[in-house]
Amino acid sequence: KEKANVIRMYETSVREVPEKPPVRIPYQFAAIVAQTTINAEHAINVLRETGHVSSKLTEEEKEEIIERLNLARNWVEKFAPEKRITLHEHIPDAVKKKLTEVQKQSLRDVAMFIRDKPTMTEDELHNKFYEIIKYHKMNSSDFFSAAYLALIGKTSGPKLAQFIVAVGE
Repeated sequence: KEKANVIRMYETSVREVPEKPPVRIPYQFAAIVAQTTINAEHAINVLRETGHVSSKLTEEEKEEIIERLNLARNWVEKFAPEKRITLHEHIPDAVKKKLTEVQKQSLRDVAMFIRDKPTMTEDELHNKFYEIIKYHKMNSSDFFSAAYLALIGKTSGPKLAQFIVAVGE
């Protein structure tokens, strides 16, 4: 019954029900991809690698994706500058001074894992984070805040595994 209600609500909220459901990319993830990729083709490849779109896309679907990425980029630039992401190529010295030795070692462990396994899933990387956290007997919030500081200079950010898979090594 609930499914029937949802279907009816959808049908009444759109002008024309498409034969095939449109490509759906979470908006915040679209904003991340839009900020961290060099062009539309790279962005679509990232979305494929993260499982957000299928490997076979029509030209219309590609256009929809590119439009959504552009809208997400504009949203960040105009209305959500706090969501702006600037990826560090190297960990700034000021950040290094803030991190504890345990945090630094945990980040080195993640870097080694990524180097040894350049093609991994979000789940594999996410599970590795928790293995490293457990191994170093650290609080998960300490680990994640260190990772975000090292990568983007903030103490929090997007889902870390998804973000790293999206931006690559």
